[in-house]
Amino acid sequence: MLPAGGERGTIRNWYEAPEGEDPYVFAKTGTLSNNHALSGYIITRSGKKLYFSFMNNHYVTSSSVVKREMEKVLRYIHMTY
Repeated sequence: MLPAGGERGTIRNWYEAPEGEDPYVFAKTGTLSNNHALSGYIITRSGKKLYFSFMNNHYVTSSSVVKREMEKVLRYIHMTY
């Protein structure tokens, strides 16, 4: 139901799964001027489903910088748990 990271929807260019793996981020975005939100769930390598929500407000850089940092956090959680 939600867009899959690296494959479709508003996150098709972000949160791509490692080579040979299925998508692990399923989420929906919301963006306004200097505000970016991402909510959904991730599938960890051990198969757990973890729900999350990021809300980034009043940042003074491009949204791609914020998305890269969120991607780091989500990948770490995917790989570790």
